[in-house]
Amino acid sequence: HTHNGPRPLRIDTIGALLASLARCQLPTLPLPKYRYASAGSVYSVQAYLYVPSRGEGAPQDEQDCPAGLHYYSPDSHQLVQLSANCECDTPTPLVILMAADHAIRPLYGKMATGLSGLNLGYALGALRGQQPSSGLQLGPRATPVPEVLQGLIGSGPRDTLMAWTVEKQAALTPPALAAASRRDEHSGSTPRIRLYVQKLRDSVSGLGEVGSVHRFEPERTALVHEAAHLPSSVTETPGHDVNATIRDAAACAIFLVSNADDALTKHHAVAAEAGAIAHHLMAHAPGHGLGLCPV
Repeated sequence: HTHNGPRPLRIDTIGALLASLARCQLPTLPLPKYRYASAGSVYSVQAYLYVPSRGEGAPQDEQDCPAGLHYYSPDSHQLVQLSANCECDTPTPLVILMAADHAIRPLYGKMATGLSGLNLGYALGALRGQQPSSGLQLGPRATPVPEVLQGLIGSGPRDTLMAWTVEKQAALTPPALAAASRRDEHSGSTPRIRLYVQKLRDSVSGLGEVGSVHRFEPERTALVHEAAHLPSSVTETPGHDVNATIRDAAACAIFLVSNADDALTKHHAVAAEAGAIAHHLMAHAPGHGLGLCPV
C-alpha cells in the first residue's frame, strides 16, 4: 500500500491536490475560470476519487477521507460521496478523470474524440503541477478504471475515462521514476511523445529559415534541426481552418507527435499525456516572456 499500510488519506492533502481543478472567479471577468485549458471552454472533465476501505476496526479520524467513491465538485471545492460500498481489487486510492463526450461533441463533431483526450490531459497537467504543495503524487502511468467504479460513475461508451494512483510524494523517488520510464520505453506500453518546433515568422532568431523544423531532445535539453519538414498530416490537423487566425499570427508552432497505432485506448492515453505536457508548457511559458495557445 503506497500510504504505508493502514495510514489513511487525509482530507487536507487530497484537497490541496484537487484544488488545481477548482473553479475560480476573477474580479475582472464575468465568467468563472479554471487553472487549465479546455477546447471550446466547455470544461468537460469530471474528477472522482476512490478511497479503499482500511478494514474493520481501523481507527478513523474526522480528517480522514471516508472510504468509497467520491465526486469532486469544482464549484464548491468539496467531495461528494457517491457510494461507501464499492470495494474493488485496487488497494490504492485513485484519482479518476472522465471527459464527458456529450459536453464537447455538439461543438466539435468527429474531432471530439481527440479533443476529449487532450482536455483530460490538461486537467492531468494541472494536478501534476499541484503535487509539490500537496505532498501527494499521481502514479507515472494511467491505470484501468475498475468496472464497478465505471458503473457508479455512469460513463458512456464515448466518454474518455482514465485513472491514476495517489501516492505519497516520497514513494516516487527519482531512481524509481527512472526505472519506471525505462520499463515503459522497452515494453512499448506507452508510445513516446516527441516535441517539434516550427519557425513561422522572421522575428524569431536562431531557428533558421521560416518553415524550418527543430526536434527537442530532452536528454540534451536542446533543439536539433530536422532536414525534413513535418508531414501535412501533422501540421494540417482537422481543426486547422478553425485555428488559422491564431496560427497565422504566431511566431512559432510547437507540435507534439506520437508513434501511437490506431488502438483507441492507446490513442486516449497518448492524447492525455500530450495534454499534460501542453499544460506544463503553457504554465511555464509566461515566466519566459512567452504565451502559448493550444490549437
